[in-house]
Amino acid sequence: MSEFLEKFGKKVKEYRKLKHLSQEQLAERINVSTNTISVLERGKTFIQYKNLTAICKVLEIKEVDLFDFSMGSKKTDKISEKINIKVKELSVPRQMQVLEIVNTFKSK
Repeated sequence: MSEFLEKFGKKVKEYRKLKHLSQEQLAERINVSTNTISVLERGKTFIQYKNLTAICKVLEIKEVDLFDFSMGSKKTDKISEKINIKVKELSVPRQMQVLEIVNTFKSK
């Protein structure tokens, strides 16, 4: 198994879990088998483009998000991902308020 496929599969799994979806639920929403999601998340195979775009739509992420393998603390990364998902759901004015709050903490 290639390191790339393994990292890619882990990203799919992380984002799926952040949305509180089971493999079965994700599979149903993109019209593939649960086994397809399972082997993808385990890094055993790569994904067809049409399924990649469908997964991203369901998980409400951009395709590039699944290819960001930058290093960092897993706990910190998961917290950041959760924050990003929640912030993306907000209106632009609310996102600006969140940014102002974060900047307030950062300056202290």
